[in-house]
Amino acid sequence: MGTGKRKRKSDEEVAVSASDDAEPAVAPTDNAPDEDDRSGSEKAQDSGSDDELSHSGSEDEEGKADSKKKRKKNPLDAPPTFEEVAVLRETEQLYNSNLLRLQADNFLEDVSIDYRKTGTIEKLLHSLRTVLLHVKPHTVKDVADAETFAENAKVPLSCPSVSLHGISEMTIPTPADVAVLGSFMLQTVAKPDCTVDIGIKIPEDYLREKDFLDFRYIDKRALFLANVASFLRKGKAKVNFADAFRSVTTEYFDTDESVSVLSVVPDTSVSEELGRSSFHIRIFPILDEEAFNARKLIPTRCNVREDEQGLIHSLRLARASGTIDPLVPPRARALPHPTPLYNATILRDMRATALIKACHATLRTAESLKRGAMLLKRWMRCQGASGTGGFSGAACTALIAHLAGQKRLSADMSYYQVFTTVLDILATLYPTEPFRFSTEKPAGESEESEAQRTVMLARFGESEELDSDLASVLAESYPMCVVDDAGYNVFAFISHHAINLVRSRAQAARRVLPRSDIGIVERLCGKPEPLLAQFDAILTCTSTLRGTDLDHAVAVLERALGARASLVRGIASEKEGVLFGIDLNRSEAFRVVDIGPAADAGESAEAFRRFWKDRAELRRFRDGSICEVVPWERFSRRRHLIVGEVCREALLLHCGVAREDVDAIIGQLDELILPPIAEQDAVEGTPSTVTALGAHGSHVQRVFDAVGRAVRSLELPIRVHDVRPLSPALRDTAAFPPFPHPLCTGSKNPTVDEGVLPTTHGSILLPLCSRSLDVVEGVVQLESSSAWPRDRAAGAALKAAVYARIALLLNETGSVYASACTDCVDILANGYCVRLRVLAAPEADAARLTGERSAAAAAA
Repeated sequence: MGTGKRKRKSDEEVAVSASDDAEPAVAPTDNAPDEDDRSGSEKAQDSGSDDELSHSGSEDEEGKADSKKKRKKNPLDAPPTFEEVAVLRETEQLYNSNLLRLQADNFLEDVSIDYRKTGTIEKLLHSLRTVLLHVKPHTVKDVADAETFAENAKVPLSCPSVSLHGISEMTIPTPADVAVLGSFMLQTVAKPDCTVDIGIKIPEDYLREKDFLDFRYIDKRALFLANVASFLRKGKAKVNFADAFRSVTTEYFDTDESVSVLSVVPDTSVSEELGRSSFHIRIFPILDEEAFNARKLIPTRCNVREDEQGLIHSLRLARASGTIDPLVPPRARALPHPTPLYNATILRDMRATALIKACHATLRTAESLKRGAMLLKRWMRCQGASGTGGFSGAACTALIAHLAGQKRLSADMSYYQVFTTVLDILATLYPTEPFRFSTEKPAGESEESEAQRTVMLARFGESEELDSDLASVLAESYPMCVVDDAGYNVFAFISHHAINLVRSRAQAARRVLPRSDIGIVERLCGKPEPLLAQFDAILTCTSTLRGTDLDHAVAVLERALGARASLVRGIASEKEGVLFGIDLNRSEAFRVVDIGPAADAGESAEAFRRFWKDRAELRRFRDGSICEVVPWERFSRRRHLIVGEVCREALLLHCGVAREDVDAIIGQLDELILPPIAEQDAVEGTPSTVTALGAHGSHVQRVFDAVGRAVRSLELPIRVHDVRPLSPALRDTAAFPPFPHPLCTGSKNPTVDEGVLPTTHGSILLPLCSRSLDVVEGVVQLESSSAWPRDRAAGAALKAAVYARIALLLNETGSVYASACTDCVDILANGYCVRLRVLAAPEADAARLTGERSAAAAAA
């Protein structure tokens, strides 16, 4: 027992010695032996135990310290930072998926430019600036000399006979200054449209006080640009870079054909960096902000007047005008007429520097706004909205800056929030009222949607509304208007049909964007789809329609199609002329009659007659109403061709475009199913696909209806309840419907005169006859009878007797030829073979029951 006590005491002492200078938790008892009473062996044993335990304790502490160091080195073990938590919360609430965020981030990384690696391009820009500031002046002696100089430089003039009339000698000066503008300076360049805009300032002494009249400034601007183009093409631009420019060409300024810019493409062999990049440089003239009086360039002013001979240059006037009326072509308007687009062209050059400064002040420190602008540019390009009269890159950036100034966008937003917020605004954007020409409300548009329309009439970067007088003036001139301090409309050159396209595509994008499908961002903002995949119908026009002429043509088509189409987009193409893309309303697009206002409707009925002219007619309906209508009934069997015919007729009546110049990419495959006959169209006097197909479809239906009436009139033991069609040709769904055969006339001995057989569709040569005969199938439904046998064999025998009786009675009439067999009866009539099968009531009930059982089994 004493040994046990000493052992327990030794353990307590060891525990106390193992702690670092800790007081004993329990004091030694009086019964415990003294330290001196212990033997030397026990003390030695206790001492050895203390050394072992202290050594093991130090090893444990060292292991814990090493493990702590290892845990600190592993970043995965660290708790998420505030930024990481914010990213996770944003991904959950905005993107709804990690996959969607990953796609958007990777896409922006692919289209972004690393501005830290643009040193070579910046050096090239500095060299180009030096070159432009040393352009030599050039003197033109008269109008003919100016035209020759501009033609050699490949820079078109507007109307030099008026704008340069009376000049004796004029010197084209050197640029006063050179400045880098556009997306490169704002750092919003999005591949593949890597463009650097350079503005060359026109000296004040080159212009006169009233040069804003009659295209004087436009042509002087063109001559100023021609001098720069000639200087660059002569190989004199060799500063720091030998032959640094591969090509110098002329192109239109953002599809505005009234003014030109120079496109300079660097030589990619100069450096490896230029070889990897796809940058090209645009050079365009700019003006001082006080070059002209801005009050004389307001939208209501007419600055294009008649020349000394009293001639009106209608083409240029049409491009200068902004207001469009489908009933009044631009060329037919008389002066004085407001020229808002012409005025905006001059103001654009005057306000170029101020606008880029305003955008830079807004986007300078807002990285999310820059990335949102890049994503918006790529979306516009993918949707085909950046072309003719559309949203250019500058317009997209200005829209972002304007909405940020209105506090509708914030720098605290992510780029995805910026992009989706802009899409929400564009999804409700409509052109101003004078530029909405559809007289009928599209299908599916409710009255409540009228209150959700957004019409952009505001001051740039301000949330305050414009006063009513100024707003009404701007609404009459532009479909979309945001003016700056000088009255320049930043979106002056955006057409109403481009706004309609953007609204339609934005609505579609907002419906699919919350989804996280693989490739959803690439489909929305990647490579543009072909036009045939973007629209339901495509029209090509070889006539020259540009500028406001194109906008007028789109307005005419919108008025003509009405509720048939939800969108009409005009696109100018250098290779294919003019293209019109049309989105159809399926419920209204294929109607055979356009019903207008009532005959006593007054002005609306008169406007309807003025638009359709001799195509309009009065028609009385079953409810007793008498309305103006435009019939298209000759296309009743091929209704998909009605849209193309409506467009041809409207362009012929109001744009002077010949019918043969308009080709509708609709019904091209109809040629494969045409019968081998030549039928003359009553309107055009040429073989008509429309007439042949329409006559064929209606004829086979009439033949089947006649056969059905004949069968129902027969005296049979069991009365015929109905004769119903089965063949796809009777539902207009057959890819290759049967055509009338010349030998299938219903007569046993058809007459043939010299190898030519007359038919309903005209004369057909016998060698062209088919050796096979397609049948048109139908079903004869008999009345229910309790005497019908339940046995299948007996029922088949009874049906064979019915077939024989039908054939016998039809042959007695002599109008058709019928042949019966055990499972059908074939009736030859008017070029077709109608094959009928009997369906008894018990069989119909059994088939219905089998179908219900199959559906129940599939649902289970």
